[in-house]
Amino acid sequence: MRPLPQESFAEFTPAPVAPAAINPDDPPWGVGAALLVWMASILLMIFIPLFAVVPYLVVHYKGSDMQKAGQAIASDPVALLITLAATVPVHFVTLAIVWAVVTGLGKRPFWRTIGWAWGESFGFWSSVGTAILLLVAGVAATYYFGGEKTPFDQMIESSAAARFTTAALATVTAPLVEELVFRGIAYPALQRALARLIALPKILTAPGGTRLVAETRGAFGRIAAPITRLINRATLSALTFFGSLDARQGGMTWAVVIVSALFLSVHVPQYQNNLAVIAAVGMLSVALTTVRAVTGRVLPCFIIHLVFNGVQVAGLIYTYFYPDKPAADATSGLAALSIQLSALSHFFR
Repeated sequence: MRPLPQESFAEFTPAPVAPAAINPDDPPWGVGAALLVWMASILLMIFIPLFAVVPYLVVHYKGSDMQKAGQAIASDPVALLITLAATVPVHFVTLAIVWAVVTGLGKRPFWRTIGWAWGESFGFWSSVGTAILLLVAGVAATYYFGGEKTPFDQMIESSAAARFTTAALATVTAPLVEELVFRGIAYPALQRALARLIALPKILTAPGGTRLVAETRGAFGRIAAPITRLINRATLSALTFFGSLDARQGGMTWAVVIVSALFLSVHVPQYQNNLAVIAAVGMLSVALTTVRAVTGRVLPCFIIHLVFNGVQVAGLIYTYFYPDKPAADATSGLAALSIQLSALSHFFR
C-alpha cells in the first residue's frame, strides 16, 4: 500500500496558536496571589531579621531578662546593623517569590508581564521631575509640621555601618522590590477585580438581570410579598446607581487607594512618631500608584522611587562627611540640579 503524499495532510494540520498578548493591566495572577505575595514580604521582613539577630542577643545578653534583650534590638548598634543587613536576603527571597508568580515558574517573560517599560508620554525625565516635586512637598511638610526623630532616624545614626547599609538598601534593592510587589503585582490584580465588582450591578440590572429579580419576588409567598417587593425595589435602585459608575475608572481609583494604604501601612512603624514624614510617604505612595494606573507601567514608578530615595541618601552620606553643615545644603543642590534636568527633558523627547 502506497503512502499518501505529504501535501494531502496539509489541510488536516492545525494552525499554530498565536500567543496571547501580554497586558500588564490584565495579569495572569489574581487578588489572592497578590495578597499572598504582600503578606509574604511582610512576614519575611519580620522573621528573617529576627532570626538573624537572636544568636547575637543570646551570646551578648546571656543571663539578661527578655525585656533588656528586646530593648537591645532598638538601641544596640550591632543588633541594629544585623537587622539591617538581614534585609538583603529578605529582598532576594521576595524577588524570587515575585518572579515565580509573574512568570508562572518560568513560563512567561518577566519584564514584559510586569510592565517594565516607559509610558507613552511618561518617560525618564518626567519620572525625575515627579520625584523632585514629591521631595519638595515632603520637605515642606516636614518644615512646617516638624516632628521628632523617628525610630528609622535612630537606626541610621547608631553607627556609620548602619548609615551606609541603609544607603545601599534604599538605592539598590528597596525601590525595586517595593515597586514590583505593590505596583507590579498588587495594583493590576486589585484594579481588575474591583472593576469587575463595580461592573456587577450593571450586569444585574441588565434586561436578563431584572427578569431574574422579578422571578424571585414571590419566593416567600403572598404574606411576605409586600416586604420582598420593597427589598427588591430598594436593591434594584442601589444596583442601578452603582451600575451607572464607570467600572474601569472606579477600579483604578479604589485600587490606587488600597495599594497606597498597603504601602503606607508597611512604613508607618518606621516613622510612627512623626506625622510629617508619614504624610510625605503617603504622598509618595499615592503618586507612585497613580503613575502606575495612568501609564500602565512599573518602570516610571521605579525611577521616581529611586530618585526620591537617592536624593535623601545623598543627604545621609553628606552629613556623615560634613557633620557641621545641614543636610539641606546637599539635598537642595541635588534637587535644583534635578529640576533643571527635568526642564531639559523637553529637548530630549
